[in-house]
Amino acid sequence: MSIEDDNPVSLDRRDVAILDVLLETLPDLIYFKDLEGRYVRISRSHARILGLKEPADAIGVTVEEFVSPEHAKVAMKEEREVVRTGVPIEGKEELVTLKDGRELWFSTTKRPWRDADGQIIGTVGVIRNIDAEKRAHERLAAE
Repeated sequence: MSIEDDNPVSLDRRDVAILDVLLETLPDLIYFKDLEGRYVRISRSHARILGLKEPADAIGVTVEEFVSPEHAKVAMKEEREVVRTGVPIEGKEELVTLKDGRELWFSTTKRPWRDADGQIIGTVGVIRNIDAEKRAHERLAAE
């Protein structure tokens, strides 16, 4: 699915190509979700962390499919609040348990996703994997 398929904001082909490059190449996990919390688009690195072959495999799915029930509950509550208030969450450090049992540290930013008229149509998130840094700090603190 291309962002052009159901695009509430008018993007030209160059804009779409630039977005595609970012979503295919950046190490950060990037997502766009609709008002129901379903993925509309995710980055390739996000797909890899979630254990998906392709980013398109996440379309229409919620975070509940990929993380522990406890984390899914918190994440969905936060996103509903971002949609309700328009107030972003910036750089929240959190330990996330994935469905496969891995525990990883992330720094998460969640912002409202707005259409061309300024109406909130979902959330956009950027998640940075900070697991190596957090574990290194933990080891140093333990010594």
